[in-house]
Amino acid sequence: IWYSENMLKMKELLKNNNEIKKIKIKCNENNEIYDSINSAAKKINTSPSNITQHLKGKFKQIKGFTFSYYRGENE
Repeated sequence: IWYSENMLKMKELLKNNNEIKKIKIKCNENNEIYDSINSAAKKINTSPSNITQHLKGKFKQIKGFTFSYYRGENE
């Protein structure tokens, strides 16, 4: 019994630790806020890695769009 209870607790902890934190980003051209890099990439039909590289400064724009990290309503 002890083993199976601990295994269940471990699985729950691992599940929580493996959840991906979504970072909101903003399209600077249309002011649209995306819940994640993945959702923005799907919207403009590109790969998430392209947007990530753009946010890191490697690309000036992606398909004519520029993005920035969304920090909240005061932006």
